[in-house]
Order: sequence, then structure tokens, then C-alpha cells
Amino acid sequence: MTMSVISKEKKKTINLTENLYQREKWITKLVQSAKKELSVANYELFEEYNNEMVRLSHSKITRHKNLTHYVKLSLIYNEDWNQR
Repeated sequence: MTMSVISKEKKKTINLTENLYQREKWITKLVQSAKKELSVANYELFEEYNNEMVRLSHSKITRHKNLTHYVKLSLIYNEDWNQR
């Protein structure tokens, strides 16, 4: 494709198809930030949820979306999910 986007991290131009396939890197960053932001119990559930989605062959896009929602909802509720 002729379209391009600017990567914020490296400040280099990458084409659109390269940008679409960066989900693995985004999932890795999400896991690192979840480890910092979530409680120990919630992070364990986060890891189990991620592993289960991998086992069930969910796409990287679906995993990223679901894990992002998990982290955001965990921060909003500010409680452990296993207590609900």
C-alpha cells in the first residue's frame, strides 16, 4: 500500500500493512503494564485468561482487545475479580 503511518516509538515511517501486524508487540507491552497496574490476584487471572485465549486459538486482535478491556475494567472496579 502507498499509505504510511508514523510510529511514535521510533519516529520512522512504516507502511500500513506493517502497522497492522504489530499486535504481538502491543500484547507484550500490555502484559508488562498489567503486571505493574493490577493486583497480584487480578494479574494471575489476567495471565490465565490470556493463556486460555491462546489455547482456544483466538486471534491476536481479539486477545489484545479483550485483555485491554480486562485491564481497564479492573482499574475501574478496583477490586479483585475473584471476590465478585
